[in-house]
Amino acid sequence: MEIDDYWLLFPEIVAAGERATELLNLEPVTPRLTAALVRAGIAAGWRPEATGEPLHFSMAGDRTAFVLVAEASR
Repeated sequence: MEIDDYWLLFPEIVAAGERATELLNLEPVTPRLTAALVRAGIAAGWRPEATGEPLHFSMAGDRTAFVLVAEASR
C-alpha cells in the first residue's frame, strides 16, 4: 500500500498551498484492510511460509473491492 509521507513531501505540500490535501493519499491502512490484503495475497499465490524472492502484487480496484495481480519479478 502506498501512503504519502507528509514529512517527505513537505516542500511540495508547502508549494501547493490550499491544494495540498488534493496531492496526498493519507487514508490509513486499517486492520480490516490488512486482513483483506493478506487473504487476497494467499488467494493470488503468496505463501507466507515460503522462502526465496519476494512476490510483488498490484492492487486492482479500490479499497473495498479489489483483486491482487501478480507483477513480473523485479
